[in-house]
Amino acid sequence: MKDARASRTRGPNLRWLRSKPTGASRLAFRLPIYLYRLDLGWLLGHRFLLLVHRGRRSGLLHEAVLEVLLPAPATRESVVLSARGEKADWYRNVGATPALEVRTGGQRYVPEQRFLAPEENLAVISEPSTLGATR
Repeated sequence: MKDARASRTRGPNLRWLRSKPTGASRLAFRLPIYLYRLDLGWLLGHRFLLLVHRGRRSGLLHEAVLEVLLPAPATRESVVLSARGEKADWYRNVGATPALEVRTGGQRYVPEQRFLAPEENLAVISEPSTLGATR
């Protein structure tokens, strides 16, 4: 007879990835925000950025630290990826109202944002250096 528990599972349990972090994991994920607030964001270089945006429903200011896939400090261009796809709050917020500020590598500026076209997404994921070379 099959074990009922084993027959229901398909691969590793990644339920934690689908939910928002709480407790100690939330604190760990928010530590880089505190670095930026203390003007120590330069320690993270251009590999990360702090995105300041307005909530789509509440209108309150929010901050999110994002990993930069393709940094271009000279042109102030950064390509970021949403780990939670279009379900991420920051992604939905900047889709409703443009981002207010970006901080990265000791720089602080008001961004001009755009969402990449599907073919650009594929280029970034498959060969990041080719997109960075053309910009």
